[in-house]
Parts: sequence; C-alpha cells; structure tokens
Amino acid sequence: MRSSDPHFGAIGEFVRPIWGKLRLALILVLCVSCGRSWTSETVQPALQLGITDIARTSVPQVIALGDMYLPRRMKLANSVYFVVVSKDRLRFHVCLRHRSSSIANPSHWRVWIEDSEGERHLPEGIDRVDMSTNSRAFVPITAGGPHEPNGHPLQMITTFQGDGDYTFHEQDIFVSSMSELTLVMQRPGYEYRYRWRFGPSDESLRPEQEQTRTSLAAPKPAQEW
Repeated sequence: MRSSDPHFGAIGEFVRPIWGKLRLALILVLCVSCGRSWTSETVQPALQLGITDIARTSVPQVIALGDMYLPRRMKLANSVYFVVVSKDRLRFHVCLRHRSSSIANPSHWRVWIEDSEGERHLPEGIDRVDMSTNSRAFVPITAGGPHEPNGHPLQMITTFQGDGDYTFHEQDIFVSSMSELTLVMQRPGYEYRYRWRFGPSDESLRPEQEQTRTSLAAPKPAQEW
C-alpha cells in the first residue's frame, strides 16, 4: 500500500535509484558467479618453421565435460590444435561438442590468443565451419542397475559437433623463442583455456602424443594449411 506521507514519498524518490543500481550490481555479480572456466595445459617441444609439417603442428588438447542432462558416463570432448602457417599466421582448428547446437557452434564464441608476454591477439575470422549431429543409444540406468535391452527401450542421445578454423594474422605473431601460447574461448557461462608451454625443440613427446601429432600433420584432401 502506497503511503500518503510526503516525507515517505521523498525518501522513496531518493532510495529508488539507489536500489535500482544495487539490483543491477547484484544481477551482474550473479551472472559472473554462474560462469565456469576449464583449462587444459601441456608441455611440448618448441614449434619450428621450414622443417616438416609435424614440426609446426601443435599437440592437440582436449577438455572433456559431462552434462547433467546426459548419462553420467558420457563425456563430450572439446579439442583444439594449431598449425604455424608462417611467422605471420597461425591457424587453430577446434572441434566443439555439446547438447546445444549454439554452444557447439564455433561461430558463437569470443576467441583470442594470449602470447608469452600476456598480449591478446584477435582472429581475423573463422572459416570451414561445419555442424553435424551424433546420436548414440544408451541402456537406461536405474537404482537397481542397468537394464538389459531385451524388453526395455534404449535411451537415444543426440549431441551436436561443430568444427571450424580460427586464423590469426599479424606480423611476427610467431617467434621461435615463444615460451607459451593460450587459446581462450568465451561465451556466457563458459570459458575454455588451452595452454601450450614450449620446451627445447629436441624434447621428446610421449609416443601417443607423437602419433597424434603425426596424424594431424598428414596431408588432408581439399585443405591447405
């Protein structure tokens, strides 16, 4: 009920804008606190130009996440690797997976890289975006354990996959003395950080890392790195 007291009205006019600002600040704090950040980090030999395709291809990194609406044992891998095209150009290939097509779409993220000096570099654009779906059937899980498929319907899960390439073009963006490089991807509620730390160029990788990097550096039809 609105008061007819003129003093109350004056106080209300004074408090209303302050409360509005406080409410806005509270909303902003809540929005920030809802965001989550995930980081993947690896150490690998320093990348080199002019030797082999493998020497200029990074080790891939993966951030694998679950989802409260997906089976507990189902993890969605979000992977990234990059290639040193030249000393002035880097190209990052990302593969995002999510139950939401918008979150899986590389075009719907803010992206930048941070170099050894902490300087940010923005991509000149994204190309070769490709969206697809993946469907898998799961046996429903109950408190008594998994049911056999016989007589029980399977749970069909469909997720989205988005592939794309971010290109960073800037004079001398790549230097052989670079000690680390981080790709940052952001959107409301999400932040992915993929960090590469570079050791000596003759440092050896684990066999599985070397095998994966070799397969990524192999020539691909209809693609020019």
